[in-house]
Amino acid sequence: MARRKQSLGEQAARFSLYAPFAVIAIRVLTYGNSGEFDVLISIFVVNSLLIVTGFSLGIFALISMRWYGRKGILVRGVLGTLFNAIVIAAILAILLPVMLTARVKARVAGHWQYRSGAVGGMSRADVQFYPGGKFHISAVVSGKSVSFGGDWEFTDSREIGVTIDEVETGNPATVGQKMLLGTVEEADDHLVLKTETGSEFYDRVP
Repeated sequence: MARRKQSLGEQAARFSLYAPFAVIAIRVLTYGNSGEFDVLISIFVVNSLLIVTGFSLGIFALISMRWYGRKGILVRGVLGTLFNAIVIAAILAILLPVMLTARVKARVAGHWQYRSGAVGGMSRADVQFYPGGKFHISAVVSGKSVSFGGDWEFTDSREIGVTIDEVETGNPATVGQKMLLGTVEEADDHLVLKTETGSEFYDRVP
């Protein structure tokens, strides 16, 4: 007995249903290479294409029922579209906060000049956040000049933390200390940091 040829709608529904399982299989088979950045990027791209294609073909399969009927399409098409939609939503839930954080961090990098705010006794401050992760601060606090630098980091909650590596002017005992400068509320032409004592305002230096 000749095997019935699958319609285009059935093929699309099958691919849509199997795509998430193919993604899981690829992840399991490549788990041992998860520490290699290039491999991770390649796996992410392949899996993303599979999921997006699976979702698109699931929609196509459901629409194609008007021409091919429901048999072999309806259940697979609905389940495939649903599974792929869940995976897409999960990916977006993970990636969007990361992308937004990276965008704000890129805006924070630059040269800023203190304008006003909650820091007691500070009359002037030049702050430089370098894209490579280094920072330098020169300030006048209570009439005394301080100048120091080191590493800065930006957390997912938009907090700027610094680790002092060198002190040019000021107390050398602060080398090695970690400080939380504040939480970024705005970073464009102006930088607004929320601290425990209030908000600090900085202007970007061209």
